[in-house]
Amino acid sequence: ATAYDYDLQDRQQAKANATPDDGPGVSTEADLQRAIRKEPTDHNGYLKLADFYRREGNLDEASKALKKALELTGGDPNVREQIEDIELIQMRNYVEIARANANSESGGEKAKKIFQALRREFVIREIQVFSARVERYPADLKLKFELAQRFMRVKKFESAIPLLQQSAKDNRLASDVLVSLGECFIQEKKISLAKRQFEKAIPLIDLDEKPDAFKKAHYLLARLYEQSKEQGKAENHFNEVLAVDYEYKDTLQRLENLQGGESEDDDD
Repeated sequence: ATAYDYDLQDRQQAKANATPDDGPGVSTEADLQRAIRKEPTDHNGYLKLADFYRREGNLDEASKALKKALELTGGDPNVREQIEDIELIQMRNYVEIARANANSESGGEKAKKIFQALRREFVIREIQVFSARVERYPADLKLKFELAQRFMRVKKFESAIPLLQQSAKDNRLASDVLVSLGECFIQEKKISLAKRQFEKAIPLIDLDEKPDAFKKAHYLLARLYEQSKEQGKAENHFNEVLAVDYEYKDTLQRLENLQGGESEDDDD
C-alpha cells in the first residue's frame, strides 16, 4: 500500500480537531508543534514532526518539516536523504496514478505519453539519488544493484555492468545479479559472456522463491543456444520453462520449431 492509501478525510478531520490550545496528550501533532515552539532551533523537534506526518501519510507536511530540519542542521546529509525518500515516494505515487489513467478505458494516447514521461522522469531521479548514495556508501552492494537496475531501465547497460559485477560479491544477490548481467551482455552483443552468466545463475535460482527469474534465465539461455545452433541445449532449457509455465512467451512455438527442424534466430 502507498502513502495515499490512508484515509485522507479522517486525517483532515483529526487535524481540524487539533489546535495549539489542545492540552498535552490530546493531539500528537499539537504536542509536537508545542515542543517546537518551546525550542524552535532544535532540529530534532522537526524530525519528530516529520516522522509523525510521514506515518500519517501526509507527505507534503513531512517534507516541509524535514526541510526546516535541514536548514537548522546546516545541510545534514541524513536529513537530506529523508527528504529524497519522500520525494521518490511522491513521484512513484504520481507514476502509479498516471499508469492507472493510461490503462483506463478513457485513457487515450495523451494519457499514455504522460505516463511514459513521468515514469522516465522518476527513473532518472532515482539514478541521481542512488548514484549519490553509492558514493556515500561504497560498501552497500544492494544499493549498487538497485542503481544498476535503474541504468538498465534507461538502456545504459555499460553503466549497469560494473555495478552488477561488484554486487555479485553479495551471495544473497548472486542469482539476480547474474541474470541481470546476462541481459546486459545480450544488449551489448557479448553473447559468450551472456551465456556464462545464465549458466552460473541457473543452479542458484530456487524455483519456489524466484519463479520469474527461473523462467527468464532458462528462456534467455535457450534463445542464445538456439542462435548458436546448439539445438539439444536449447531444447533442454525450453523444456525447463514449459515444465513450470506452458504459456511462457513463445517458448512452446520455438521448441516445436526446433524439433521440426526449423530455427528462429530473430530477436524479440
